[in-house]
Amino acid sequence: VNGADTGEFFANHETHPDFSSLGITSPQLLQRLTKAPLRLERPSAVQAAVFDTILRGERDVIVGAETGSGKTLAYLMPLVEDILKRKREWKAMMAANKDDGMGGDQIMDPGYDYARAVILVPNKELAHQAVRMAASICGGLDRCVVWGADALGMDYNHRPSSSAKDIPEEDIVRLALLPGGMSAPQDFPPFRFATSSSPNQQRQPPPDLVFATPANLGPMALSPKHIDLFADISTLVVDEADMLLDGGYIRQLNNVLMGFRRADRLLDKYDSTSFRRKSDDYSEDESEPDEEEEGGAVLQKKTQHVFVAATLPDFGLRSVDAYLTRKFPNATSITMEGMHNARHYGLEDGSQTVWNELEENKDRMKRLADVLKLDREEVGVDGRGLKGEKVMVFLNTVNDVDGATNGLRRAGINAIPYHAKISLEDRTSNLDKFRRYRAPTDDDDDPSNRKDTVPVLVCTDVASRGLDI
Repeated sequence: VNGADTGEFFANHETHPDFSSLGITSPQLLQRLTKAPLRLERPSAVQAAVFDTILRGERDVIVGAETGSGKTLAYLMPLVEDILKRKREWKAMMAANKDDGMGGDQIMDPGYDYARAVILVPNKELAHQAVRMAASICGGLDRCVVWGADALGMDYNHRPSSSAKDIPEEDIVRLALLPGGMSAPQDFPPFRFATSSSPNQQRQPPPDLVFATPANLGPMALSPKHIDLFADISTLVVDEADMLLDGGYIRQLNNVLMGFRRADRLLDKYDSTSFRRKSDDYSEDESEPDEEEEGGAVLQKKTQHVFVAATLPDFGLRSVDAYLTRKFPNATSITMEGMHNARHYGLEDGSQTVWNELEENKDRMKRLADVLKLDREEVGVDGRGLKGEKVMVFLNTVNDVDGATNGLRRAGINAIPYHAKISLEDRTSNLDKFRRYRAPTDDDDDPSNRKDTVPVLVCTDVASRGLDI
């Protein structure tokens, strides 16, 4: 697909030797991909396969690729490339107008009022994780404008850090975390400030990428009076689509999809700045004649939907594959050959799976504590010891997690819990302590390198999908 070998992790080296071969024109984006902290040399197969399709924005896309294949960057790169290109063009236009005596201080106008794209993920943790990944190709968390930054452990919301004040406006990417409890777009400060017409409120540039959960965005889609928001946004990314299209997420996700369908369906019949801007942008970019409906109404540019998943179940009456085929029959489907195979690079070669059937909780806890306290050089009933290793322990219920965590602590094992009943702040902190932990190696046995970190995370299945640890 698009010169990528869908059976390999990396794209074909001959057709895609580096990221510029994808069609990335932004020098800032190319530099951020290859420098710290990412230090990437060339694109993965899925990144090469989907880049052009997402960048063009003309078709819906279904992306299926295994865990660890680079799916998040696969949809972020074309979006950030388009954002930076729009801003460079705006800067050039302002410079030309200034030379003609028409310039002056202008608010950055990248061609949208609310956002270039919305990225939907199942929960807040995955939203925070996606923001961090986006920040890595937008110059870093200290060089972005991040609304909702307090949720990421930062204390700023409006501008990059003081050390980054000299960043050109056209290089700044604005990221936003949409919180819950809002029923209208104007309740969210970035939207309110970007669309303000009040003389008492200075307009600000809009956020470029908005990260949200269906539960947070869904309520805004229920009312037709918020159609401006959904008409303005060009791309909707549904990450972890297989998870969102199943179980308790589907109702709110359908609300979001309904909001975009309503905006697309009403065409020019609704007198809105966002509608006019979207139609004008489309007519300028496309040389082909406009499509027409019966009665001669000109069709408006449609929202691009991008569904991203590690699995696309195709069994049962309510399968994810059947749903997407029914709702988006014209979508381009791009799937990797190893879509259902997780890439667990952290597992050592030759590792074994051990099954223990122990009836009593007390016996299971003792067995768990024993293997976690056994040195890695020693071999016990369950194989090699896991003392000092980075370990996740999954249990069925919140009570089980709390009980096991307390039991491990009593046994002298440093463990922390992770489940939905813990506050978001504490959950984020616990996950960060576990994420930063590094097991000691022969070259690094200094305990100070693991200060304020925890090796054992005891969790429910809330930690089972999508978390980068």
